[in-house]
Amino acid sequence: MKKSVAVFLLFLTLFSLASCGGDSVKELQFTHEDGFSITLTEAFREDSNTDYTASYISKDVSVFVLKEPFTKLEGFGDYSLAQYGEMLRAANDNGTATELYAIDDITVFEYSFYNKEENLEYKYFNAIFKGDGAFWCVQFACLKADYALYKPDFTEYAKSFMIQ
Repeated sequence: MKKSVAVFLLFLTLFSLASCGGDSVKELQFTHEDGFSITLTEAFREDSNTDYTASYISKDVSVFVLKEPFTKLEGFGDYSLAQYGEMLRAANDNGTATELYAIDDITVFEYSFYNKEENLEYKYFNAIFKGDGAFWCVQFACLKADYALYKPDFTEYAKSFMIQ
């Protein structure tokens, strides 16, 4: 009897140690030469995408960072964050874009995109920021079917975005 209790406790201890260690995900801060940092997880790696200032990918999620200097358009620096957001929203609105809204002082909007070539639908979470010399758009993308799973992570990642 004592032996079976000892074996049971051994398995219980091993199981609890395995379950505690298996779910931990290490955060990783990415700092970019263009003047920002973002904290993601070690599942991400930097990717090269010439359309964006920076991009990061994991198995299921892509992150695209776009810096738009105020010198891009005359008077661009005078735009409010809401005006910039509306401009982005209009450029990406295929009938699925949400209105701009705030999550913990971060201005965001969402939209879906159907990729005909891949026959897949993606959903984007866009966080926008205004720095001293530029606007920033940070897009988080995943398959639309997985969006509810990843949206809380996107929110946390957006909160970690810092303009330096």
